[in-house]
Amino acid sequence: MQEQALVAESMKEALFNPGDVIIAQGDQPDFFYVLEEGTAVAFVMVPGQVDPLEVASYARGSYFGELSFMRNKPRNATVRALMACRCAAIAGETFRTLAAEGTVLRRQLMLEAQTYVNSIF
Repeated sequence: MQEQALVAESMKEALFNPGDVIIAQGDQPDFFYVLEEGTAVAFVMVPGQVDPLEVASYARGSYFGELSFMRNKPRNATVRALMACRCAAIAGETFRTLAAEGTVLRRQLMLEAQTYVNSIF
């Protein structure tokens, strides 16, 4: 129950128009996002390539932005809104607390992240 209160207190609404960049590759992480409405796509710029490589698409209920927090590294992809998007944004410090080492959430996210990484390589 304490975790739910923490999430509720720290969550804010984030609105994006079609074409807006929600997360930019190389930026430091600030928020973890849950897509409540709209669609978005993730892509990476690969050295030596002119066009970005699409690596994921997101729809209602999808989430993104967790890997940078869990690995303590800059964003590894850009996420752009395809349609108007409404996201629940959870501040980084709150997300780090919820997904700390040994938590159920962290284990679940790591498992999903590994499955995702294996699917694109």
